[in-house]
Amino acid sequence: MQFEEIDLYEKLDGIVAPSKYALEGYFDGNSPVRARLDHLLINKFHSVVTGVNLKAASRQENYRTHINPFGKKYIVGYFGRFNEQKGFDRYLKLVKALEKETNIQFVCAGAGGIEVGSDNYKNLNNLGWIADDIAEYMASVDLIVAPNRVCYFDLAILESLSLGTPVVASAVGGNKYFSRFAEGVYLFESDVDLAETVLATLSNLPARAVVQTMYNENFSTERFYDNHQQLAIDLLNQP
Repeated sequence: MQFEEIDLYEKLDGIVAPSKYALEGYFDGNSPVRARLDHLLINKFHSVVTGVNLKAASRQENYRTHINPFGKKYIVGYFGRFNEQKGFDRYLKLVKALEKETNIQFVCAGAGGIEVGSDNYKNLNNLGWIADDIAEYMASVDLIVAPNRVCYFDLAILESLSLGTPVVASAVGGNKYFSRFAEGVYLFESDVDLAETVLATLSNLPARAVVQTMYNENFSTERFYDNHQQLAIDLLNQP
């Protein structure tokens, strides 16, 4: 299937993705096919940075109280699938590593194959699967962790930024794109660095308005539209 897929790509006039970093996970483990894709990206790649808004949500105190019943200073959250690809096991290790940090409340919301035992993680509030008011919960935390092992261009990060919530993310795939920004997304290289990056970010949290401004200037629906228009102009002007 991989060879059939790359055969198709080689017949195309162009490949569009948010960034070249977003394609890192494609054909992982198949060096010959990956080499063919890298060759295509030299001349056929076009970048159109995407964006996605969650419904408008304010930082409501009743949501903070629900997930932080003891009124701790900071709330750190994970929102997504409970699996290794998304790095949920990394998040659980983070909770364990920082269990003596009495000013931090950890929270997670989602579902998947990795079980969360409340007895094992006494400082973790597991909200389970949330369908309706996920935006309110994501807006209520101080920091979101996205510890993916593999990712394309993670929508959870964009959703968080649209709400003004900063993110600590693994330096893989499309996450690397955010290294160009001074505030909003803070990358970690390895599991050893995760706890340190979280603590450093909490000690110097950016203003939520600054995070939202960065999002609106780079990832809003209007900017997404402008990016597509620019792509059309560039293609029409090609010889």
